[in-house]
Amino acid sequence: MKQNEQTETEKAMDLLKDRGVLKFDDFELENHYRVIGKTGEYLVVLPKFCTCDHFVFRCLKTPEKVCYHILAAKFARNIPLADKEKWNELIFSK
Repeated sequence: MKQNEQTETEKAMDLLKDRGVLKFDDFELENHYRVIGKTGEYLVVLPKFCTCDHFVFRCLKTPEKVCYHILAAKFARNIPLADKEKWNELIFSK
């Protein structure tokens, strides 16, 4: 790893600090998060699914790998920092 590169954990913590992790406020979507990453917004479903390219092309091939969006959602689940977002408001606001 290059000296100025962040680890996946550091990137995940930055997302939490920047309020980039939003938990859907719906009982049926209890493990669903919208994560705002560096290059877009992604749907994360815990314990281990993300719609980002890194997850689709790399993490699916290697089960022990996770992207930093998943890590951020896992941290947010255990630390009440994630903002809650109403699912209906997200769907019907567009």
